[in-house]
Amino acid sequence: MSVVYYSAYIARLVPIGVAAQELGVHPMTLRRWETEGRIDPPPRTQGGRRRYDLAKEL
Repeated sequence: MSVVYYSAYIARLVPIGVAAQELGVHPMTLRRWETEGRIDPPPRTQGGRRRYDLAKEL
């Protein structure tokens, strides 16, 4: 994987607050949807924080 490709991919991943705002829902709603299986679990950082791909979720 090239560094350019990797950087472009990471740039699309956003924290839960940004994803929720873009989708017009509360962050807890995204967590609930994940628990209910309505959305695929997002990738997480090494610290365990969710990162959403807006191109996939929108």
